[in-house]
Amino acid sequence: MNKLNKMDVSKGALIRSEIFAALPQKVDYTQWCDPSGSVKSKAHFKSLLDTFYESMLQHVDSGDFSALESQVENNHTFYAPYVIEGAGMAFGILFHCRYITAGALDSAYFNIANINRLFSFGVGMCLGFLGLPFEKCSNYTERLSLRAIKDGYGFYSGIKLRHRLLEHGADLINGGPSDFGLWNGYGRSLWFASSSNPEKLFNIVQTLPQRSRGAVWRGVGLAATFTGGVELDVINHLSNLFKERRRNLAHGAQYGLYLRGKAHENYPHIQETKAILCKSL
Repeated sequence: MNKLNKMDVSKGALIRSEIFAALPQKVDYTQWCDPSGSVKSKAHFKSLLDTFYESMLQHVDSGDFSALESQVENNHTFYAPYVIEGAGMAFGILFHCRYITAGALDSAYFNIANINRLFSFGVGMCLGFLGLPFEKCSNYTERLSLRAIKDGYGFYSGIKLRHRLLEHGADLINGGPSDFGLWNGYGRSLWFASSSNPEKLFNIVQTLPQRSRGAVWRGVGLAATFTGGVELDVINHLSNLFKERRRNLAHGAQYGLYLRGKAHENYPHIQETKAILCKSL
């Protein structure tokens, strides 16, 4: 359990330095990366996680989101979306600790659809990180995307509960909320857990309740395209193995490219991944 869970926020705002000090200062890569992944794909995932986490720590430390627009607009790199997601997680942490209010999002920048969804995803990750009830996702709907928050919650919860999701996924889903966004997030987390082995991924998803599988496969397609870094022969195998779920994979891949915005334009690998997952049956 992280130290923030033990802090009493019921009596008013915490000092920001206390919040910052309570956060882990490094990423636990073993929690996130597929242990069977290639050296190249592991290094890629680690670089994305580092960008996300550094952005989160920076924004918690500053408590200021006004410079996010210029920071991202001057950074049309592969990593720009992770800067936004990290800022979203920082906002969720500071909001939970009563350091800031939703007024911090008054900038028109947060009205841009894909920016809002990336930021909202980070807020949802915060809720999963803090171990808060799923119902808390609705606390931010005034300015943020509820579905993206639920997606982020499912993603972080899937990472945190990896063993349960891999070994007892049906019980986890049947015992929890029935929600498309949550299941989509579980799918994204499963891609991190088993991106190197499509057969393993297929076997895991086949154990899940039928009603959740479409959303889970959409999450897999989204993560594969949005995250990148996996060899194209693995992506081809994924696409060919799951023809009956190609439509779900394709929807996720299209949405993943949309979320990336300008950050995908100089990276043919992302375009190629999306093209493979969206090819005709």
